Amino acid sequence: MKRLVILTLVGACVLSGCRRSGDLPPAEVLRRATLKSSQLQSADVDASLDVSLQRGGSRLSGKAVLRGVLTDAGEQAAFSLQAQGILDRGEDRSAFRWSAEVVRDGEETYLLIREALVQPPSVEPQGLDALLGAWWTLPHGGDRTVVRSLTPDPRFLRAQSAVVTVFTDRGLEDIGGRNAYHYLVSIDPDRLVALMQGLAEERGQPFSAEEVRRALEAYDARGELWIDAKTFVVHRISWTIVSNNTPPTMRLGLRMDLRKHDSAPAVTVPVESKPLDSAIFSAAILRQAQDAVLPHNPWLNP
Repeated sequence: MKRLVILTLVGACVLSGCRRSGDLPPAEVLRRATLKSSQLQSADVDASLDVSLQRGGSRLSGKAVLRGVLTDAGEQAAFSLQAQGILDRGEDRSAFRWSAEVVRDGEETYLLIREALVQPPSVEPQGLDALLGAWWTLPHGGDRTVVRSLTPDPRFLRAQSAVVTVFTDRGLEDIGGRNAYHYLVSIDPDRLVALMQGLAEERGQPFSAEEVRRALEAYDARGELWIDAKTFVVHRISWTIVSNNTPPTMRLGLRMDLRKHDSAPAVTVPVESKPLDSAIFSAAILRQAQDAVLPHNPWLNP
């Protein structure tokens, strides 16, 4: 009997990941994580994004993987991006595959497109062929936000702990050899609206709290955070966002792992680049991705 009890306890421990209670309440952990995120200077980032979108008779399903580094408190960043998926428009079906490098240095953003394949082609190929294999400096203006939105920003990391409500405390778990608080969280609309309004004021941009609230009400967002128990850096972020209509017309899954906090390698800025013609860039596939996904998820790009 004693042996059975011991085996049962060991099995329960393995199944639960040997979770332990933390010393601090969730509100205090989130407060410290928000402060730490605002001070973060650099980090390695691995992220994956799964998307399913339905609009009328069209359906987009795809996955993107992003790997890179943030430095200088987000003023510099360098990432590789790979994406692939399927776009169905009734009888018209296209498969796409993209591969690119992005470097951000202050106000300048550089883009190197290694591959931009659509089969069968759904856009004019001339502009895409001209973009491949060379570094381009993106024009200052709206088009540049397409690629900038694809690179993680310290403001996004800060938002993870600043605008959420913990509904389940999973205790301490081991992640990469470190003890981390593991929380199941949901979005706090009031906090997110306040954060976005503050950022808009900093940038001198117009902001409508009512429009943002309406956008947030259209989705259900549930996430998970893993926060270091000693340093309070964010180790891992996971979100599942589903539209509230029936059946759902959008499902988005995001996972992001952060490593080498404040010790990530420096960013290398391209020595030579050519200015990118905004007309060509507007015709490229990346604009399609912006129109399809980014504007409808305010918490992903605060």
